[in-house]
Amino acid sequence: MAAGILELQDVASGARPVRLAQSMSWSYAILFSDLAAIIAAFVAGFYTAGMSNQVVFGRWWLVTPEEATLRIYDFTAIATLMLGWLYQRGHYVRRLLFWTATADVLKVCLAGMLLDTFLQFLLKQTISRSWFVWIWVLMPVCFILMRLLTREILHALGLWQRRVLIAGDVGAARLAQAALLSDRSMGYEIAGRIPLDDVVEAPDSTSYAAMLARFDAGFLVCAPGDEPFQMPRRKVAALVREQVDFAVMPSLEGLPTPGYHAQYFVNFDVVLLSYRSNASWPVARAAKVAMDVGGSALLLLILAPVFLAIAALIRRDGGPVFYAQPRVGLGGRMFGCLKFRSMVMNGDQVLRETLARDPRAAAEWAASQKLRRDPRVTAVGRFLRATSLDELPQLINVFRMDMSLVGPRPIIEKEIPRYRDEISYYIAVRPGLTGLWQVSGRSDTSYARKVHLDAWYVRNWSLWQDIVILLKTVPTVLLRRGAM
Repeated sequence: MAAGILELQDVASGARPVRLAQSMSWSYAILFSDLAAIIAAFVAGFYTAGMSNQVVFGRWWLVTPEEATLRIYDFTAIATLMLGWLYQRGHYVRRLLFWTATADVLKVCLAGMLLDTFLQFLLKQTISRSWFVWIWVLMPVCFILMRLLTREILHALGLWQRRVLIAGDVGAARLAQAALLSDRSMGYEIAGRIPLDDVVEAPDSTSYAAMLARFDAGFLVCAPGDEPFQMPRRKVAALVREQVDFAVMPSLEGLPTPGYHAQYFVNFDVVLLSYRSNASWPVARAAKVAMDVGGSALLLLILAPVFLAIAALIRRDGGPVFYAQPRVGLGGRMFGCLKFRSMVMNGDQVLRETLARDPRAAAEWAASQKLRRDPRVTAVGRFLRATSLDELPQLINVFRMDMSLVGPRPIIEKEIPRYRDEISYYIAVRPGLTGLWQVSGRSDTSYARKVHLDAWYVRNWSLWQDIVILLKTVPTVLLRRGAM
């Protein structure tokens, strides 16, 4: 049996785990790695500030021993609150997506910095500002690096992997499997799939712990799909009695997911799931606009030499540098979407002739409105497209607020019918320079998948999600994943 999987022994009606401590070793490891990260940031901040002050002020020690002792006491209290909040958020009891966990780490570090500022003001401490700054600059970095290192060590020891048995019909089980395997940092491995009835309608004599042991699994996931799901009370009691870890993963196809808040009621077996769109918060909308305008202005300034170099290459054939194609924007309003010109001047004629004589090209164009070997594209244009540099002028569109840094990719008017009912999601936001489609395969995905990703993005929008997509766009562009 793999390391970290519960060993079972026969007792009464079935089996129960006897090595629970081993199965939870990852939990303690992550807790200790976070504690080590806090200590490392505290010590590294002190020495980094000391070295910088040694150069500037000609001295090493920033504080007296008494001040250092008081600082340690204060920081211990702050660290305890930080770890307690992360525990409450499930960091030491559940497997979290990497970007979800990173968002929580950034939040707790910001809260810790604000609390530290308040305590210094309240206690009238005279701690070095450089020490304070370096601690909180290094804190999130230490958290993330220590967690990555800890997970790799646990993975090498066989303690991070968690084998999952999925119970559900074929479609629901495949969806659950794809979700569980979507982020390697969670450490899930699929041990097997069984029909949901094997769990819900199993005889009362069935041992669920023994069922998992047959698959060498330590976690049971019930995936009912879109069907109503109700686990009989005696089955739940059996799972709890045998100390089997289990979860229910219902399908929420077409529904927003991150904005739900669960509310429980004492003495009632019901849960109230209330929802409010993140985009409905005025502060969140204002923050997105600020990020778009400020980010595009900064990038236009930094990339000005690149713009000039590309423009010189394109102008060699005597044609215009930019090409503005009418695209559908916010509220269905049309705007000129800017690109560096990557096609020959008579592109429309070349396309018509190609589609007329090449049935395969015609079928490919009808399916996705794109051609992998587009005869209209110039030599410079092929390079620009492969590297996505042809889309840099859309930073001007972002600055003018025709577009956003992140959002659904802008479509032409003829594509509206292909969105069907989902077009309401598309026109609810500004189209983006990059988006969920770009970091999910781009031209390697079908058009229907593109529509699904655009609608999902709008339903589940958050500012943090935009930041994550921007960060993922960099390796996607550099590695040219899905580029045409």
